[in-house]
Amino acid sequence: MTNKLFTKTTVVDEVLAGAERYNILDNGGGTINSNVQINLNTSVSTPGTALNAALLNALENGVDAIDNVVDFQQSTSKVTPANNDVIPIEDSAASYAHKKLLWSNLIAALPIGFSYVFGDGVNNLTTGFKGSIQLPCNFYIDSVALVSSQSSGALLAATATIQIWSETDALLQAGNPIYGATQIDSGSSLAMSGVSQKEDSTLSGWTRSFNKSDWLGFYVSVATTGKLITLSVLGHRT
Repeated sequence: MTNKLFTKTTVVDEVLAGAERYNILDNGGGTINSNVQINLNTSVSTPGTALNAALLNALENGVDAIDNVVDFQQSTSKVTPANNDVIPIEDSAASYAHKKLLWSNLIAALPIGFSYVFGDGVNNLTTGFKGSIQLPCNFYIDSVALVSSQSSGALLAATATIQIWSETDALLQAGNPIYGATQIDSGSSLAMSGVSQKEDSTLSGWTRSFNKSDWLGFYVSVATTGKLITLSVLGHRT
């Protein structure tokens, strides 16, 4: 299936059967003179461009080539985009002017995130290492948030502190544990003190950039109260 807008025509020059001659007729179609030549009497100061098949076919080929560029259905497919790949767009903020968008800028503008749940909503939260996740892409943390609730879904004030640790996949495969590797919050752990919600988008001192396949681990260092705490991490691809 194609979406071409232009159908190319192959133009050919007219070929006469003999020397170029004309008939001069009156308004009624009667012959005034036949088989005559008509010559331009005025001299030409600037010669014009010859209008012939070669010129018209060049125009036809040019328009057809542009149409093929616009027709993405006929383009070669690319499976894995690169950061400097270009996507054509119409900018709605600039009267739909034609512009380009880099793949790297597109993925950076797409927010992604994940959540991790601590506790069962019934029993009090306990301290210790609670688990880990592996990042599916290069990732930059924009903000983190904690929400404390109970099994009914109602919010519940809690006092708890959660640490986030990181490790590369290569070092993890080599036997290095995530907890005890690198604490990404640089000691300023996520702490709730008698509240049901906590959010931080400043993340001062945090390590915020990670590579694809890196691991993040979660350790509860303080669990005075709280039954079900959800950690939400929002960010974007890099």
